[in-house]
Amino acid sequence: MQAHYLAVIPPHSLASVFKASLTPQLLVSILRTLLGPLSSPASEKSTQQQVEGRAEGNADAPDMQQNVGAAPPSHGGIVGGGGGGDDEGGVVLSVDQVEGLLRGLANVPRLSMAAMCVPSKERAALRELWEGASRVGGRRAEWEGLRTAFKL
Repeated sequence: MQAHYLAVIPPHSLASVFKASLTPQLLVSILRTLLGPLSSPASEKSTQQQVEGRAEGNADAPDMQQNVGAAPPSHGGIVGGGGGGDDEGGVVLSVDQVEGLLRGLANVPRLSMAAMCVPSKERAALRELWEGASRVGGRRAEWEGLRTAFKL
């Protein structure tokens, strides 16, 4: 369900939505929802196949900005999940949407405090998810600056 809500909130408004209410638990849940589907091995393999398909001039290769992720081609993107076991009902977030939401979260005034209060075990798990997700679409360099904002 979180993926659905995150998909309808414009990233630029996240700072005002979570201005005073971003808790460490909520931050962890949001990051798991956004990063979990991207960090799966199937997501990475799917992305690599799409990149190779376009490099070979394959007109049938999906457009990575719209169709990156572990979901089958019929879904055309990343099915949100990982936030708490909720059935996401087929909500699809593209890599660009995830990046936009991460950038929006980075502007939340309480992010630094919430990130510092994330327990070390959760932080380690999020760090692994971040590593996997940042490989999707070759976005490691773009996401490095964001990583420091989230203290991962």
